[in-house]
Amino acid sequence: MTPFAETYLGRLRALVGSQLILMPGAQVVLLDAGSHVLMQRRADSGQWEFPSGSAERGQSFADIAITELAEEAGVLVREDELEPFACLSDPKVTHLRYSNGDQVQAFALCFVVRVAQRPPAWGADGEAAEHTWWPLAGLPTSLDRTAGATAAHLRAYLRSGSFQVG
Repeated sequence: MTPFAETYLGRLRALVGSQLILMPGAQVVLLDAGSHVLMQRRADSGQWEFPSGSAERGQSFADIAITELAEEAGVLVREDELEPFACLSDPKVTHLRYSNGDQVQAFALCFVVRVAQRPPAWGADGEAAEHTWWPLAGLPTSLDRTAGATAAHLRAYLRSGSFQVG
């Protein structure tokens, strides 16, 4: 994993301080045949979220999704396994303020990867304290705000088959 200071966002932070940055990114939901989803509990806040991250120079949304899933959960997927189902852009959901004062408004493309068997998950980058498969209908109450929106969009997508915008 690249140290934060060397990432695109880290270099940008060094220039602008804690002020609001607009940042593209991706979220990835692994969904098994029993409608369980892989979530990770953040080591810093204890909240549950889906593997996600922001863009580096030269990355597509698919590249971000593949990279973050590998770094945060140790799960390798191919681009043809990524199924886009929603985008997140509502500032009420995606305007994030971190404990150090940094602010980001994220714009994320959300992907689902359907798996026949649950791959083993492990946190390679230290961001996640643990990984657990949760039933989509019974997610933990301590959800990250964006994860709650992503889960709602996934449920709507699975019912309707239509891409969700939020």
